[in-house]
Amino acid sequence: MKPNFPDGLRITPSCNPFSAGHHSREDDAFGWSAQAEAIERYGIAGRVWEASYIMEEYLNPKAILDPPGIFAAENSIQTAENGMHDNATEDGSGSGAPKVILELGSGTGLLSARMAELASPEDLIIATDLPEVCPLIEKNIGSTIKRAACTVAVRPLAWGNAEHVEALRRGYFSSLSYKALTHVVCSDLVYFPELLAPLLRALLSVTTAPFIDRASPPTIAISYKVRSLVKESPFWSAFGLWFNFAPVFAKDSRGRWRRVGAIEGAGDDAMFLFVAQRKAESLNWPIPDSDEELLGGVGAEGTMSRKGDSTFESLLLMDISD
Repeated sequence: MKPNFPDGLRITPSCNPFSAGHHSREDDAFGWSAQAEAIERYGIAGRVWEASYIMEEYLNPKAILDPPGIFAAENSIQTAENGMHDNATEDGSGSGAPKVILELGSGTGLLSARMAELASPEDLIIATDLPEVCPLIEKNIGSTIKRAACTVAVRPLAWGNAEHVEALRRGYFSSLSYKALTHVVCSDLVYFPELLAPLLRALLSVTTAPFIDRASPPTIAISYKVRSLVKESPFWSAFGLWFNFAPVFAKDSRGRWRRVGAIEGAGDDAMFLFVAQRKAESLNWPIPDSDEELLGGVGAEGTMSRKGDSTFESLLLMDISD
């Protein structure tokens, strides 16, 4: 199966629910007509998927978020309670220091283009996708950002492809031009069961040396729309073994905190916005070559037994109780 052209593909362009009736210069590259044309040529990579829009809000939030958005001016108020390190306040990889941001599965390039608008001159944004999708990203970013304030690169990265990971390492994370990732952005990437293990493998590959500074591990921002809990839950069960993750909350006009993406009665249409960090101890765990074993928790916690994490299930139960 071609990942971007599954059998029976029938999709239409999407609209941003947060900017109805609002025209921006992005509309030409990411609006209805542009998506329709891109879908014909690039399949599912040519569509802006729904969870991208809540990630777009997270990049430069209008509301008060906990933790703050990637480009929010305020310092992070993330606590140690969920096991994650506070990048913004301890050693400079927050809002005031240079950011090195890697986006996995960039698709149309909407989020990388948005980040390029918000970034500082010293920042680096690397948009990645399958080799055949990179021309779409380059075209859209080029037409949207005439003069990016920061450095923007588009590179091939098929999930689980060791050669692509090595090329990224040589190009941006070698000892000669040392950089460390501060953020990894993933939007609407959890869908096809056969891609769940490769996605997890890609995340594990870019959250280890030499991509990271162990003293200041990168923050992973993940937006996700539920489409089939039965098919998608195995990813979260395995992901939580290797990464600490928690939902992002927004403060409304009445001072109440609500999970970003929570919609009453949404069921299988629910959306989530997570922030995550690699568990420090997991850097020493063996990563199995078998995709089936990786999703089954083999190697996690340093053992070869099968296991799973219940964080995602607990979050689902919290939504039901609310």
